[in-house]
Amino acid sequence: MPNAFPSSALVALNQYDIASEQYAVAVVREMEIEDGRSTLKDAAVRRIMDEKSIAYTPAEKLVETDAEYVALLKARREVVLAKTRLYGERESARMAFQLAVTLARVSEEVAA
Repeated sequence: MPNAFPSSALVALNQYDIASEQYAVAVVREMEIEDGRSTLKDAAVRRIMDEKSIAYTPAEKLVETDAEYVALLKARREVVLAKTRLYGERESARMAFQLAVTLARVSEEVAA
């Protein structure tokens, strides 16, 4: 095989790089959300305790009715979905790269 990859392999490799970078950003965002979740949950429980004049345990059962906490959970779901999609894109690009290289190698062997 020549030193250069076929153009289809280079396109796939570029797509892999892009998807990998976006995947890494999504992983970092998920970690940031998760790092702040317990603090936001505690604040939401305390808001519910104050609003409803109830103890911590009953308020904790109602925490998923708190708008801020629900928004955080929604953001977490969205980033997990994005991360899953990006993982698939990355794997697809990796397989496309491998296929392009293999096809180029086979074409060269047939031509020889």
